[in-house]
Amino acid sequence: MSRAYRLEVMTKGVPAKDLARIMTARFRWEEIGRGELNGIIFFAGEGCLTCGQSESDAHQAISDAIKIEYPSAQVATQWTCVEQPPYTIYGDDFNTPSVIRNSESMKGGASNNG
Repeated sequence: MSRAYRLEVMTKGVPAKDLARIMTARFRWEEIGRGELNGIIFFAGEGCLTCGQSESDAHQAISDAIKIEYPSAQVATQWTCVEQPPYTIYGDDFNTPSVIRNSESMKGGASNNG
């Protein structure tokens, strides 16, 4: 079974192009962004963990691969499971009758709205 994730890898001491190469070529993450902020190089990607691999185990594999090329690098990862991410909804409940009734009175375009 695989789980889809959005992954952010943050490093110090690793060039952005090399971080992207490691993540895409070795680990097969699809790159969705990369950059630098306050001296921290980051890679953002989407992909999957498979065969019951934990986020912690995947972090360790990524960190080990980076440190083979850059032994003094600092590495952190942030994992967001995209299959059931936490979320909060603010605003009106569109399934209530009052919202449906109010939307009926707005039909006809801007000329009917004042």
